[in-house]
Amino acid sequence: MRPAPRARLLLVLACLGWGIGFPLMKAVLQAQQAATGFEASWVTAQHQLLRYVVGATVLSALAWLMTRRLPTAGEWAQGAVCGITAAIGMQLQIDALNRAPASTVGFITQFYVLVIPLVIAVRARRWPGATTIASVLLALTGVAVLSGITLTDLRPGVGELMVLAASIIFTVQILALEAPRWAANHGLQVCGAMFMVMIACDLPLVAITGPGLGGMADCFAVPGTLPLVLIIVGFCTCMPYALMITFQRDVSSTEAGILYCSEALFSAASSLFLPGLAAALLAIAYANESPSTAMVVGGGLILAGAVLVQLAPRWSQQGPPAHG
Repeated sequence: MRPAPRARLLLVLACLGWGIGFPLMKAVLQAQQAATGFEASWVTAQHQLLRYVVGATVLSALAWLMTRRLPTAGEWAQGAVCGITAAIGMQLQIDALNRAPASTVGFITQFYVLVIPLVIAVRARRWPGATTIASVLLALTGVAVLSGITLTDLRPGVGELMVLAASIIFTVQILALEAPRWAANHGLQVCGAMFMVMIACDLPLVAITGPGLGGMADCFAVPGTLPLVLIIVGFCTCMPYALMITFQRDVSSTEAGILYCSEALFSAASSLFLPGLAAALLAIAYANESPSTAMVVGGGLILAGAVLVQLAPRWSQQGPPAHG
């Protein structure tokens, strides 16, 4: 299969992993907080730390087996950019959930699909083409419908501004993956370096707040958490990030941003059945969501945006020069 079509399929697979992870993580965090009584923000931070440690260990080991070498300076540099932006962006996103509705946070997070073509247009001094604009609007509208967001929900509060900042930071990460100077980097080496940087960012937060590192044992002693955590760290963390960092370079950043909107679709679809399964395993109250017209319409719009940007000729995705 040619690089671009294969990359599109694998990026959608990455979004499937991330999307499934949302209801599973919510269930695990709810169970851990209820069983331990620890503060919600600390419980979230220690869960993230475990994901980062496993990600760094597994992906660095795979990178060593495939290349028989340590990361190069360029791979460390790209991994540092991706790790710092991911760690800061996710922390802002999580903190925003305490200050704004989850639907609002989910919608504003996807603003990178709008920011990316604007950044590229400024950098290239060329307006986005009609196809790009239409694809972005279709995908963003689909996320809005899925989230049930309205204009009144987009007030400029602290939570909304925090998640908007997170979206801009995620934009930096997406753009860093197509930087020409890092084109020769090995994806798994970059992944390992990225997770090591994320550990460095998250470790102090876990160690000096709440019950400290010792409290992690209490969290993972909660019955039923181990099988779900294994799925989260394997299918919802290691696999998606390895695919993203390895294969995003084969498509444009604008197209990648639109494809990443499918994460919201997979999250909504998995919320129809995964909460009930996780609740039964963890003995918590977490109900499945019900199918709705918004899910069908929103998912259809996201799919339409992704298909349009893939099928349209490349020349139609770029507009005239911004000057002259």
